[in-house]
Amino acid sequence: PFFAQDPERPIAHVVLLVAGPQGFRPGDLQLIEDSLLSNSSGCQVGPLRLSLPSWARANAALGDLFMQHDRQELVPVLEDLRLVGQDAYAEFSDLWRRAMLAI
Repeated sequence: PFFAQDPERPIAHVVLLVAGPQGFRPGDLQLIEDSLLSNSSGCQVGPLRLSLPSWARANAALGDLFMQHDRQELVPVLEDLRLVGQDAYAEFSDLWRRAMLAI
């Protein structure tokens, strides 16, 4: 299932919401999500939450995210996350990282 697209409802657009180190204020994120998902012309997929590995390197992590999008790698990765779920994807990512770093 990895690097696979869902043929029925593929992700067509990505909306990136970025908050500071404390996150969003209470209620703000829910208001934004409700607005994005409120009608048929809104987002067809609910939110996928990503967290940065370190607030100290947030610019590098966001830059990498945008470069993944430019290389057309981001949407397939998000499709995988959506289709297999957070736990299975985290396990796959850990195995992949270990294999690439020969740990």
